Amino acid sequence: MMNNKNLDNKKSGISLIVLIITIGVMLILLSIIIVSVSNVSSNAKLSAFASDLSTVEDLTSAYFMQNNSFPTKTENENALNQGEILSKVGTENETAFIEELQLNSDLNDLDELGEFYIIDLTKLDVSSSKKGLEENGENDVYAVSYPSMNIYYLKGEKVKRNMYFSLSSKLTKKVKIDQDMTYSSDNTTTVQSIDGLTVKKINKGWTNTLGIYVQANLASDEELYLQPTGVTKKKLNTVEGNNQFNFNDLAEVVGFTAEESTTFKNASNKKLIFTKNKNNVEIGKIEVDMSNYETVLPLYTIDASNVKYFDEYNTVSFNVTDSLSGIKEVRYEYLTKFDEFGSIVSYYSGITEYENAYLQSKGKRAIPDKNGNIKLKVDKEIQGIQLIIIDKAGNILRTNNQDQILTIGLYNGPSDIYIGLNLVENTDKKYSANYLLLNNNGISEIRIQTSNDGKNYSEVKTINVNSTSSETKKIVSDIQENLGKIKTVKVKAYDNSESKKNYTRIFKVGEKNTLDIGKITNQTLTYNLKTEGTYYNPVIPAGFAPINEGDAIWGTADGWSYGLVIRDEIGNEFVWIPSTESEYAKDYSFQNNYSAASSNTSEDSFLSNLDETLDVKKYGGFYIGRYEATTPDGTESTRTNTSAIPTCQKGKTVWTNISQINSKASAESMYTGENSSVQSGLLTGKAWDRTCHWIEDYIKTINPNSTLNDSRYYGNYNDSQTPANTGTYEQNEKQLSGANDNWKIKNIYDLAGNTWEWTYESFLSYRICRGGGCYNSGSSYPVSYRDGYADPSGGVETTGFRVRLYIKTT
Repeated sequence: MMNNKNLDNKKSGISLIVLIITIGVMLILLSIIIVSVSNVSSNAKLSAFASDLSTVEDLTSAYFMQNNSFPTKTENENALNQGEILSKVGTENETAFIEELQLNSDLNDLDELGEFYIIDLTKLDVSSSKKGLEENGENDVYAVSYPSMNIYYLKGEKVKRNMYFSLSSKLTKKVKIDQDMTYSSDNTTTVQSIDGLTVKKINKGWTNTLGIYVQANLASDEELYLQPTGVTKKKLNTVEGNNQFNFNDLAEVVGFTAEESTTFKNASNKKLIFTKNKNNVEIGKIEVDMSNYETVLPLYTIDASNVKYFDEYNTVSFNVTDSLSGIKEVRYEYLTKFDEFGSIVSYYSGITEYENAYLQSKGKRAIPDKNGNIKLKVDKEIQGIQLIIIDKAGNILRTNNQDQILTIGLYNGPSDIYIGLNLVENTDKKYSANYLLLNNNGISEIRIQTSNDGKNYSEVKTINVNSTSSETKKIVSDIQENLGKIKTVKVKAYDNSESKKNYTRIFKVGEKNTLDIGKITNQTLTYNLKTEGTYYNPVIPAGFAPINEGDAIWGTADGWSYGLVIRDEIGNEFVWIPSTESEYAKDYSFQNNYSAASSNTSEDSFLSNLDETLDVKKYGGFYIGRYEATTPDGTESTRTNTSAIPTCQKGKTVWTNISQINSKASAESMYTGENSSVQSGLLTGKAWDRTCHWIEDYIKTINPNSTLNDSRYYGNYNDSQTPANTGTYEQNEKQLSGANDNWKIKNIYDLAGNTWEWTYESFLSYRICRGGGCYNSGSSYPVSYRDGYADPSGGVETTGFRVRLYIKTT
């Protein structure tokens, strides 16, 4: 019988042997896995590093071709020599770095030689990189060697015991680089790189220029070839080392002719194939797809019968086509018109022909329908139109087959009739106009109807003309009284032919009286022929002339809302601020250092003898200087802390460094005496506040963020957001009035910023000034701001004043 104890021992011995063998096998397998994982990790690290180098190399080459400079931190940054680069690399890695310089043929015999540039990755839009941003030492940067264009990472990448710095053969033997890698830098540019050859193509959409940039690094035994579609392959003129060139037409490339360029342009499926050969063996090829390249001019057809004449406008229809890229747009501009005497004149004085650049950027724009049809709606005065047709590739048709600019003429038919109107006067009591009639057959009669609402017309008034075919141009006068306010006039003209052909034209007319624009009036008048003005149509004081500026047109329905201007005999200009009595008296709450104290004016004898709101009550507003007060002789010579008669004119020296007392005396002296229709003085707080609120609707159109408490977008401050240079006033130096239209608001210059402006306001012993200065912030010291000075007799170098006119009442 066997001993159970011995049996148990035998079993235990077998289990221990199995366990030892199992553990041994597992240790072997684990070591294999560790080695494998280590190799995979190393290869992945090297591949990622190689990819980084390749990307930076392509981007740097593309940047260099486009800008003819390297993407360094500062423009025209000096190159580093080999010694300076080795210093950045550090002594620990210097030997390994020199080895790669030698592999890349970038090693120089002397450290004083060589050109290396440190790359600013932010210039290449690679700001998210973990390398090359100097975050891990001064050698944490990429550098490019010129002229080889090889990229080096100076800190290096350590894998196992080896250091790698560039795409040298040491690295490319370990990992495979995608030689067909293409980097797209933006929506309009593509860059292809392969084996030291980089080609950049601009314009991914249709284009009429090739826009090709080439950069190639060539060894002494390497050559570069170009084969366009349909044209023989040719070797390009190159040199050893770096080559770079660009061309927009094949004929610009040495060795290719104009005829070959034409052949290429007419080919289908156009391509440019660049090949790099070494010892007559192709080692790299880039094919550039140029199917978007098109130079064929678009086509244009028009039939004179497609010119149609309507009562208020004319239409012109024509057709444009382009079989390849298609039509992008038509640009046109009025070229000629009829003047009031029936002569054909330039639409813009002196302009007989428009350049392409003007038409492309500023001409009126028309887009054809899917069939290429265009219909233009044009003013009836227009006699000629110039146009250009642009296809999607940028080709421009400017002339016809006879090399004449493309034009469309109107009223060319023998029976066409043109009716023009020259309004002489239009008031409640009188309507007077001259009608211009053009026709080859002569005019029999005209029939005139007027309307006060643009819908309902009066009975017909017939005027017999009876002109003959020898009198193709005729001017007929018409005067009618007590018609009320006429808005539209309908005129129908009948010719003297047997068929009595007729045309009708409807004119929109505004108010007009005999008060001439630009003419000094000898009595206080208004366009509504009343002695008292209104909020909408103010009086022109005697001694002043109404001036049309921009959209501020006298006698129109909305001219008052843009800042109507008057001018006196010597050129001083003022702007009308419309205001009701309640608007003028309103207590506005503004950002300020001092409480509004316009009521504290008892010490000002001028105001104590004048009702500040009298002209507002009677005339519906008041005038203020269009410019800050300027020195009497327009120069710096009279910019002193004394009183004198100021001016209010564009381009003269702004009067600063004057005390509040002297600015008050100067403002009041500008217009005095019994014969003057106005009295002058400084603005009060109420006048300033009302002016601020009157411009409030306009400043929002400049920028949605504009407010009366943030004037950066329309004023002259040290933090201005206007396109103009800011802070133009320099202490004790010349500052001209109205220097920039970016600081004009409703025809008022420099109200916001530029210089502070004294007012009549006072607070205790302080004299108040308004509006901020160019040394200040436009958000902290805006147009509405109040500040003050304790000494009213002291001049302030950054403070001037502005004149208000008080219209004398009768």
